[in-house]
Amino acid sequence: MTAAFNLLSLAQLSAERILNCTAEGIVIALLAWLLLRHVAFGEMFLVCSIGTAIGGVLGWFSMTAGGTIMLNPLVGAFVGCVVAAFALRYRVQHA
Repeated sequence: MTAAFNLLSLAQLSAERILNCTAEGIVIALLAWLLLRHVAFGEMFLVCSIGTAIGGVLGWFSMTAGGTIMLNPLVGAFVGCVVAAFALRYRVQHA
C-alpha cells in the first residue's frame, strides 16, 4: 500500500509540474515576443542574464525576510529578468 501511495503522489506531483511548466513557458514566450522583439539578440541575452543574476542574488539575500530557501531566489531571478526586459523595451522605444 505504501508503494502505491508513493507512486500516486509522484504522479500527482509530476502532472502538477508539467502543467506549471507549460503555463510558465507560454508566459515567457509571450513576454519575450511582446517586450523584446525589437531588441538586438545579443543585447537581450546580456541584459536579461545580468538582470536574472542580480535578481537571484537579491532574492537570496532577502531570505531573512521569510520564505523558502528555493522560492525567494527563483522569484527574485524572475523579477530581475522581467525588470531588465521592461528596461530594454523602454530604451528601444525612446532611442
